[in-house]
Amino acid sequence: MKNFLFYLNIILISILPATLFAQATGSISGTVKDKNTQELLFGATVLLEGTGFGAVADVDGSFQIKNIPPKSYNLKVQLLGYEPLTIFNIVVTSGNVKTFNLELQSVETKVDEVVITKRNFGKKTETPLSVQSLSAECEPQAMPLLNSAHQPSLLSDVGLFLFST
Repeated sequence: MKNFLFYLNIILISILPATLFAQATGSISGTVKDKNTQELLFGATVLLEGTGFGAVADVDGSFQIKNIPPKSYNLKVQLLGYEPLTIFNIVVTSGNVKTFNLELQSVETKVDEVVITKRNFGKKTETPLSVQSLSAECEPQAMPLLNSAHQPSLLSDVGLFLFST
């Protein structure tokens, strides 16, 4: 029985610090919306300045930052196309969740004029094509292509045709 109580005390003493440290942090959660349209904003980054703590708003515009040590922080929210928002002196306490409904103001972004031009980068290549018309008065010996000795080789070449009329 003494051994049982001894081991029970050791187990309780080893579990106690884990429960004490589990409550030593706080959390921040909330949503991010467009100030004008009240549309939930996806992809907004929510950061605690000067720390490595942060989150990205999900498809529902919600975010959650967990396990934050108790202290005072500045909360910064950013999204492309919106004015950055900073909330100063947020006090995080142990075991509590701070909830924020953040609204970002859209900003107009101006882009310089874009000019698209077309340039020809090379000379057009033309396919050489030769057409000759022969009359019946032409002598076949004067035209080496019409010589019967060359006809078998010409007929076997691709794209070269010989017609007699």
